[in-house]
Amino acid sequence: MATVEARPGVWRTALPLAVPGPAVACGLVEGGCGAVQWRAPVAGLTVPNLSLVAFALVVLLVGAVAVREREWLGRRRVEG
Repeated sequence: MATVEARPGVWRTALPLAVPGPAVACGLVEGGCGAVQWRAPVAGLTVPNLSLVAFALVVLLVGAVAVREREWLGRRRVEG
């Protein structure tokens, strides 16, 4: 919702939701979902591995947004 509303602090909403995702995905790989043998035609990854990659990418991208926003706010205060 924060993205739709174009709020600059979108990372404050997305990061806490995305951080536990890789841990859940790793649990899926080890647990019952590891039995899912379907593989993606492009990368050859199983469904649990695809979820791990997706969560990791979300965490990295949202983390990069957070760092850039904090740097921008820091420069803005110095110029202030």
